[in-house]
Amino acid sequence: MEELLCNIEFEKDENGFSARLRTDMGGLREYNGMTLEEVLNEVILELQEEFSP
Repeated sequence: MEELLCNIEFEKDENGFSARLRTDMGGLREYNGMTLEEVLNEVILELQEEFSP
């Protein structure tokens, strides 16, 4: 059985990168940074905290 855990959208504009992360438990959150790596690290940390046992 498949279960959708999260939805993540990444965007790039003149101000840098942004990500929108949506989960059932945490709702919608947005992260911004100058580099994609910075935004990815924030999203990864958030997902680890939310889904770790």
